Amino acid sequence: MAADGLFQAVLFSLNRPEPIRQAGLLMLLAVNLSDERQLIAALEGTAGASNTPWSKKVLQFRDLIQQGISPATAAFRVDGLLPEETVVALHLAEHSGTLPEVLSEEATRLLGQTDRSSAGRVIQSVVSFLGVMIVLLTVTTFVGVFIIPKYLDVLEELRVDIPTPTRWLSDILSVDFLTMSVVITPLFFTAVTLAVLGIRIVTEQTMRGHSRLLMWRPRFGTPFVLRVLSLATASGTALPDALHRILTVMQPCAVATALSSVRTSVENGVPLIPALKSGRFLNRREFRFLTAAETAGHLDWGLKHLAANIQQRREGRLEMAANAFGPIACVVSGILVGLFAIALYLPLIELIRNVQVD
Repeated sequence: MAADGLFQAVLFSLNRPEPIRQAGLLMLLAVNLSDERQLIAALEGTAGASNTPWSKKVLQFRDLIQQGISPATAAFRVDGLLPEETVVALHLAEHSGTLPEVLSEEATRLLGQTDRSSAGRVIQSVVSFLGVMIVLLTVTTFVGVFIIPKYLDVLEELRVDIPTPTRWLSDILSVDFLTMSVVITPLFFTAVTLAVLGIRIVTEQTMRGHSRLLMWRPRFGTPFVLRVLSLATASGTALPDALHRILTVMQPCAVATALSSVRTSVENGVPLIPALKSGRFLNRREFRFLTAAETAGHLDWGLKHLAANIQQRREGRLEMAANAFGPIACVVSGILVGLFAIALYLPLIELIRNVQVD
């Protein structure tokens, strides 16, 4: 809970544009798209009611609209105003003439999103777990260096036979702080590094819809690619043109490189679905599903449904991974406490027996 509060505080202090703000901006565009004067006034009101840096982004967007630039192009030029997936969808919608509908759909989709990524939750759990391990190692080292030796000296003065578990614990903990620091220090810096990485992923996820740090494999971008391709297919946009528009908006990453090879294959006459599979965006089961959807004449539905399904399964797996670290930390802590209790109380039982015999 403390780590969760820290993450929320960091996001608040950075004042990143949240999905609810982005959804509000999209609804504002959808309502006032046909009246430029009313749209400008609404944007100024939104900027005046917001804090920086969000208000500055809205004002930059307003200035571009006043210069006659289309909403999709203006959103692309203002960094972090809208997620990349939304900007791609707006570009495709402008080309096909379905911009008002897509604005409403994107606003609804963003409202259904949380303000944290699952990857951020996993990293938060890992950092919490490493923090618990650091505390346990530190306490264990302190007990082993300062408490156990004096405890054994007292037992020897009282002529108590030291039980085997107690001797084992003494031998394991017979190290100094310098030796244990070799273990504790890397864990500490790993926790700090993961915390910084998690904050960056969360803030990037909030601004852009996904983090470039997680886009090192084409597979990570599959939901993004399938969803924008479903919009292109539904609007009747030519696939090479749609792929070109997607790549124009996307930031350089492994997903963009793989998608570029898909575009080349499509331009050379390769069907879209085999091109996506060769680009490592699809596995065999997904390939068969999309092939069946295309055969049935519902490729746009198949792409959209598959994108949502992949994202849902990914969120579920990450949620399970994040939830697993708490029980693991409890089990490890319980084992250590149990070992200490057994090792420290067995000599006391032996001492009580000796007193009774005497």
